[in-house]
Amino acid sequence: MIYFSNNLKFLRSTRGLKQSDLARKLSVKTNTISNYENGVSEPDFKILDSIINMFDINSFDLLFKDLSSQSAESNAYIHKQTESDIVSEPASGNNNAKSLENCRNCADKERIIRAQQITIDELRADKAYLKEEIRELKKRAGTTSKE
Repeated sequence: MIYFSNNLKFLRSTRGLKQSDLARKLSVKTNTISNYENGVSEPDFKILDSIINMFDINSFDLLFKDLSSQSAESNAYIHKQTESDIVSEPASGNNNAKSLENCRNCADKERIIRAQQITIDELRADKAYLKEEIRELKKRAGTTSKE
């Protein structure tokens, strides 16, 4: 969560939201938002998922990119939603299906989903390969210890 604190503050302020507005949407106390923005604490996964959905941003960008230093073009999606868009949407722990249905740029969402699915498939293949390697190493270790 290298940039989470700065990015949360940046996203909130670019939308014209006060900490109290964001806190109300996330069903947390205002000082909790302050603690997130000051790096004192980090949100749990449910709150993090709500923030991602609320600001319509992918998790990698929120956590690992300095959004405030990006060019205006690369951050164009940050300014898509207005305060009323964010404040009127309910924050829920798992709202991905609704977010996908209501997305403004579904082509980007579909591209991201495809890329994530490819990554998941690659990880599954790597897992299977590593399991087989471990099995082979255990066999060799068993054979070596008997000699």
